[in-house]
Amino acid sequence: MSIFIIIVLTALVLKGTVLWIARKVPGEMKIFLGLVLMFSLHNLCELLIYLGPLQANTSDMLLRAYYVLSSMVVTWMCLYSIHVAAFKSDLASRIVLSTGVVVSLIFLFTDMVVVGATVLGAGVTALKGPYYFVFQVTMITGFVFVITSLALSWRNSDSHLVKTRCSLVLLALMPIMVAATAVILLMQFDVKVNAAGLIPIATTIFLVVILRMERSHKLTDMRMLIPGSEESKVLGELMAAFSNYSIYGENHKETLNEIERALVIYKHTAMANMKTSEIAKEMGMPRPTLYSIYNRLGLKDSIRDVLKRPDA
Repeated sequence: MSIFIIIVLTALVLKGTVLWIARKVPGEMKIFLGLVLMFSLHNLCELLIYLGPLQANTSDMLLRAYYVLSSMVVTWMCLYSIHVAAFKSDLASRIVLSTGVVVSLIFLFTDMVVVGATVLGAGVTALKGPYYFVFQVTMITGFVFVITSLALSWRNSDSHLVKTRCSLVLLALMPIMVAATAVILLMQFDVKVNAAGLIPIATTIFLVVILRMERSHKLTDMRMLIPGSEESKVLGELMAAFSNYSIYGENHKETLNEIERALVIYKHTAMANMKTSEIAKEMGMPRPTLYSIYNRLGLKDSIRDVLKRPDA
C-alpha cells in the first residue's frame, strides 16, 4: 500500500470521527462542521485518486469533482473566517457563497478549466483548459480574503477572545494555504503534480490545532461530547445538581450555589492565562462582583487547586 494512501485514509478517518462526534451537538458552529465536511469529501476524492489510475471518463469526472471540492473548501474557509472575525453583515457571506457555487459549476460542466485527466504516478492529474487561470485566481483570492478578514478583525476588535481566535485560526489555516499555493505555482510552470499527498496533511494539521486549543478559545461547540473534556465534566456537574434538586428535593439555594460554582470554576480555568479583570469582563460583570462570588462560594482555594492539576 502506498504511503500516500495511508496518509489520506488516516486524515479521512480523523475528519469522519470529528463529524461523528459533532452530529449531536445542538450549537451554532454549522460553518465549522461544513468546513470539516468539505475537507472530508476532498480527502475522499484524493483517496479515490490514489487507489489507482481509472478509466478515462471516470478519471475526467474525478478530477472535475476534485476541482469543485477544492473550490468549495476555499469557499467554506472564507465563510469560517467571516464567522470567526465576527462580521455582522450577511452580505459578505452571500457573495462568497454565490461566487463559490458559480465557479464550481464552471469547473464541473465546462472545459474552460479542466479538459481531461492524465495518469501521474499512483494517481491522475488534470489537463489544463484555456482558462485554467480562473482556478488559480479563485484559490489565491480566497486565501487573500481569509488572511485579510482575520487580520482586520484582529486589528479592530476590542475583544481579547476575538483577537486570540483570529490569530489561532489564521495559524491553523496557514498550512492549507501554503500547500495549495505551492501546488498552484508548480502547475503554473507546467510541473505536473498530484496534490493529494499534501492537502490531507495540511487539513489534518488544521483540525488538530483547532481541537487542541478548543478548551481555551471555544472555536467549536463540540467538546461537551468529548469524554474527559472540561465541557463534559461541567455538563455532568450541572446534570447532577439538577438531578439532586428534582429527585431528592435538595435546598434551592444550595442547588443554585452548586450550579454557579461549577460555571465560575469552568470559566476561570478556561481563561487561566487571563487576568481576573479580563475574566470578569468576559463573564459580563465587574471585577468586584466576581471577587464577591469567589468569597461567597469559598472558591479561592478551589480554583488554585484546579489550576495546579496537570490537565487544567
